[in-house]
Amino acid sequence: MSKGWLSNNVIALAGATAVLCGLLFLGLTGAPPRLLLINLVALGAGIALLAIARLLPVPSARPLLLLGAAAALLATALFGVSAEGATRWIVVGGLSLQPSLILLPALLLAHVARPDRWSSLAVALAALAVALQPDRSLAAATVAVTLLDAAFRRTPVAWAAAATPLLAFAVTVIRPDDLPAVAHVDQILWTSFAAQPLAALAVWTGTLLLLVPAAVLRRRGLAVEAATFTALWATLVLAALLHNYPTPLVGYGASCILGYLLTSLSLPALHRAGAGQRRASRELNNTPPGTWRIAPSAR
Repeated sequence: MSKGWLSNNVIALAGATAVLCGLLFLGLTGAPPRLLLINLVALGAGIALLAIARLLPVPSARPLLLLGAAAALLATALFGVSAEGATRWIVVGGLSLQPSLILLPALLLAHVARPDRWSSLAVALAALAVALQPDRSLAAATVAVTLLDAAFRRTPVAWAAAATPLLAFAVTVIRPDDLPAVAHVDQILWTSFAAQPLAALAVWTGTLLLLVPAAVLRRRGLAVEAATFTALWATLVLAALLHNYPTPLVGYGASCILGYLLTSLSLPALHRAGAGQRRASRELNNTPPGTWRIAPSAR
């Protein structure tokens, strides 16, 4: 197994390891076996989706995909399942899913990787959706990503893309968000210490693993993507620490698992960089002995 393969699949590997840490935590804290099975199935489904997507040609209908994802979030806010004043969920085959956790991370990183008017519009619509739901944690994550992206790029388009998320976050701060904590989902970074040391070690190790891909992105020269990837998941973890929001991947929840894995599809530059490095290595290896050659840069 080459280092290039590991780097190209770092998001899937980090996500899978975090989920396994979460399964250990759930098992040690007496979670029903059904919860462990759902997380495991979500992991398998996410990896299968990645494998299938990479075999397909790059979609030419990118604007439709981005706007379709944003429209799905708006539809959920308007017609989804409600609980305690929040409307964030849909039910599929008896399983409750949160589309914003599945689609929004990938949408945000797709905007960062290739910002244009369509991605900016999709981000604005998605921000409106999380304000309507309301979901303060995802609104904060959207602000963190768009502001950091604007700080790197310093263009009017980037700053404009951050305006609607800021307004959306302000709305979520004003609106009540008082969902009670759900066992094995919320506040587990704290409650794990009351269980046993191994449970706490598993849940915190898995949480830290979520940020590992940022180091690979930065090493590949993708500084903006690395910073925004970190901001996205660190904000969601911080929200889970401060209030009753899902703890990504290590707690029960198929939506977070799918959402984390799908972000890999939003960062094609990660895979292009890896391919470029492999081409450069092959060219150097094929150079006749005694010949000096400058390796081409991976783009």
